[in-house]
Amino acid sequence: MIKIDSQVMKNHNALMIIRMVQQNPMISRTDLTQRVGLTPASVINITNSLMESGILVQAGLTDGSAQGRRALLLNVNPKVAYVLGLHMDTEAVTVSVGDYSGNFVSTVKTPISSYEGCQSILDKMFAATEQSLRESGVDAGKVLGMGMSLPGPLDSQAGVMINPPNFPDWKNIPIRQIFEKRLGIPVCCDRETNAAALAECYLGAGVGYQTVFFLSLFQLGVGGALVSSGNVLHGFCDGAGEIGHSTVDPAGPLCTCGNYGCLEALVSGKALVEHAQRLYKMRVGARRVEIDIEHLQLEDVFRLSEAGDEVCLHVVTQAASYISVALGNVISFFSPEVIILGGELPAMSPQLVQLIRDRVCQRVYPRHCSEVHVTTARFGSAVFTKGAIVQALNAFAPNLLAKEL
Repeated sequence: MIKIDSQVMKNHNALMIIRMVQQNPMISRTDLTQRVGLTPASVINITNSLMESGILVQAGLTDGSAQGRRALLLNVNPKVAYVLGLHMDTEAVTVSVGDYSGNFVSTVKTPISSYEGCQSILDKMFAATEQSLRESGVDAGKVLGMGMSLPGPLDSQAGVMINPPNFPDWKNIPIRQIFEKRLGIPVCCDRETNAAALAECYLGAGVGYQTVFFLSLFQLGVGGALVSSGNVLHGFCDGAGEIGHSTVDPAGPLCTCGNYGCLEALVSGKALVEHAQRLYKMRVGARRVEIDIEHLQLEDVFRLSEAGDEVCLHVVTQAASYISVALGNVISFFSPEVIILGGELPAMSPQLVQLIRDRVCQRVYPRHCSEVHVTTARFGSAVFTKGAIVQALNAFAPNLLAKEL
């Protein structure tokens, strides 16, 4: 028989309660008991310990029952500890200080070029981190660690950026080790879409769902991530969730990955603009005088589609169809309760979101497709930095418990 250390179990239960309070501010102990599945006595004992240590705080009282008894309401103390969150994409490095509730305290965004060289970008990362800490006014001794939301491919366990295609100077860069040595705090990292999925699952549109799929649609790429029971599915070689490189049209164009007909090659922002330009040049549909084909932007494609332009409406509608094919496969494989659409494209086009939602709902099989909730990311463009914050809170919260309990 395996013996489980009582302190380990206590810490596990304490973390479960902390996460539930983070997700449900102003929650009573009665509600906590129902949600976490512990006995009332255990919940009382653990929450008392967490309040004594300053991790939880009293947030008020309920209005009371018919007998006039008022229950204590709990919140996480946001100032008990802090974490750093860093998001890196092809255009910028964003570093935020987050409090223990997952809220941003300060944020610094620094423009970069993915082609400017590894050391130059690292220097900007360090500078942004130091500036964000200064602007937050947070005592560095209260920072538990740092989470990083990074482009793949990535070895998340080793903390190594392998060879991200849009960063030609980054080959097997041990970024976690570099930052731990520079900052003197523990660091964890994951692919940006995984981090975003975690943020939405823990604090955003995925709260309350057991199985969540996150689809990110960018100007240059498409990514995916699956969270089940609060855990990101990484898969073999960190390869899970790569929906952008799933084939949706075997006769489609060559993708940057080397395969043909990948979702990314057909529905990224860049692909949509190029598709519309080709159709205009072929004089397909009514061509408007005011359209500057050579300088067409993604914003133009979505705007014209909303206005009923035949070419752009066709481009957006076809993109939604390709996306629904890929998401139909996700539903067949993993049966998520909710699909969250994030990245630049859903934020720019409510029409695209609705078209995707309609097509997923209309799928004949699996029969529960109509019951899958399709929504947008609650945190918008900040979801990837928020994901780095949540990632650090999850990874390093046990360190705070070791100090306080």
